[in-house]
Amino acid sequence: MVDAPIPFITTGEDGTGLSVNPQAKEILRRITKPMVIVSVVGMYRTGKSFLLNCLMGKIDGFPLGATVEAKTKGIWMWTGDFPNDPSKAMVLLDTEGLHDPEKGSKTHDAEIFTLAVLLSSILIYNSKGAIDSNSLDGLHLATELTNHISMKAEGEETGDEFAKFFPMLIWAVRDHHLELTVDGRDITAKEYLEKCLALKRGRGKDVTNYNALRETIRAFFKNRSCFLFPLPTAMENLKNLDKLQMNELDPKFIKIGYEFTEFIFKNGLCKMISGKEVTGGMFSTLSEKYVEAIATGNVNIESAYDYMIQTENSKAIEKAALQYHNQMNSLMFPVTLEVLNKENMKAQNQATDIFLNTAVNNDRNMQYFQNLNQLLEQFYQEYVAKNHSASDNKCEGILKNLYKEIEAEVEKGEFTRPGGHASYKDLILNLEKNYGQIPDSVKGPSGQLTLLRFRSEKIEPKLSTLLQTDKALSDEQKKQEHLKLEIED
Repeated sequence: MVDAPIPFITTGEDGTGLSVNPQAKEILRRITKPMVIVSVVGMYRTGKSFLLNCLMGKIDGFPLGATVEAKTKGIWMWTGDFPNDPSKAMVLLDTEGLHDPEKGSKTHDAEIFTLAVLLSSILIYNSKGAIDSNSLDGLHLATELTNHISMKAEGEETGDEFAKFFPMLIWAVRDHHLELTVDGRDITAKEYLEKCLALKRGRGKDVTNYNALRETIRAFFKNRSCFLFPLPTAMENLKNLDKLQMNELDPKFIKIGYEFTEFIFKNGLCKMISGKEVTGGMFSTLSEKYVEAIATGNVNIESAYDYMIQTENSKAIEKAALQYHNQMNSLMFPVTLEVLNKENMKAQNQATDIFLNTAVNNDRNMQYFQNLNQLLEQFYQEYVAKNHSASDNKCEGILKNLYKEIEAEVEKGEFTRPGGHASYKDLILNLEKNYGQIPDSVKGPSGQLTLLRFRSEKIEPKLSTLLQTDKALSDEQKKQEHLKLEIED
C-alpha cells in the first residue's frame, strides 16, 4: 500500500511520449493478490480526481485543481487493500484530462484513453451536466480504439470480441440537474444512460452519425452503469472543494457518492486475463508492453497477452524450480534411492502446485507444463548423480577408515611371512562384515559398488601379492627343512 498517489505512466517534458515509472513497477511487483483496477477518464477540469479520492476514503489524495489548469499529467496510481476484502488489492488510476488545449499532440489523448481501457477492470467516464452530444463527443475516442488496437494478428474483428477484454463502464455525470422522468414516469440513472445510448431509426447521414458513437459504446462496453451527481456545494464554494470537509458538502451529493463507492466495492471486478486474476507483476509487465506497443502505433491485445503470459509462466517455472531445489536440498546426502524418490515426488508435487497456482492459463499452457516436467526430470537426474557421488565419497571414507589399521600392518611387513596371506584375508573378511553392518541409510546407494571397486583396486592386488609371497616363503621353508634333514643324515 502507498500512502499517496505516485506517477504511473509518465510523459515527456513536452507532454507527449509515455513510459512506465520504475518506482511504480517496483510497487506493483510486490502485489501478489488479485487486483481491482479502477481508472477514471474524462474531459480536463471535470473533477475526475475527486471521484478517486472518494474511493480512497479521503479528499486530499489525488491532486485537485480549482483553476482551469489541468493538474494530472499522464496516469497517476494509488494502491491499497480492496475495502471489505483484504484478499484483493485495489489500484486506482487517474488519467490526464482529455481535450486539454495545452497539449502538443493530437494523438496523446487517444494513447491515454487506450491505456485506461486496456488496463482497467472498471473504467469511470466522468462528464458534467448531462449525457448529451457534448459529453458523448468526449467519448469519441472510443470510436478510434480500433485504429490503435487489434485483437488478433489477422482476421476480421467485432465489437463483441473487444468487449471480452474491455472493462465495465461507469458513467459518472457531475453537476447533474435534470429531472429523471420519461412520460411522467421516474427512471433510474441506468435507464437514463440506456435512453441516451438508444439508436435512432433511419439511414440518413445525420442518423448514421448520431448512431455511430452510441453503437461503439454499446458494443465495446456491454457491462455499464451510471451515477448522476448533483452539485457538491454552492457554486461560490466550488473553488475551495478540495478544502471542504464531508459535512460541508450537499447531503444529496454525499448520498450519491456513497452509492457510487458501494457499487464499485460490491462489484469488485478483478482484472482477468485468460481466466486468471491479474496480480501486480502481471499488470506491470502488461503495462510496459502496452506502452511499448503504443509507441509503434499498433497495440495487438493478443500479442501483448502472449508476451505477458510467456513472461509470467516463465516466472512460474522459475518459482516452481526454486521450490523443487529448496525441498531436495533439505536432504543430507547420501540417502537411499527409496528416500530420494520419495522426496523427489514430494518436491515435484510442490513445484507443480506452485506452477498451477501462478501460471496464466491459455491454449499453450500444456507447453509450459511440459517444459516444467522436463526441467524437473533433468533436476532429478542431477540429484541422482549428486547422491551417487556423495555415496561414493561416504563409502570410500568408511572403507579407508576400516582399513587403516590393516594398512598399517601391511606397511610394517606383518603379512610378509608364511601364512600371512591367510591372516590378511581373515582381517579383510572381518572388515567386510563390519562394513556390511553399516546401514544403507548411512552409506547410500553406492555401498556395494564402492566395496567391489575397493576390493578390485586395493584388496585383490594385495591378496595376490601376499599369496605369491606366502608361496615363495613356503617353498623356501620346505627347501630349508629338506637341507636340514640331509645334513642330519
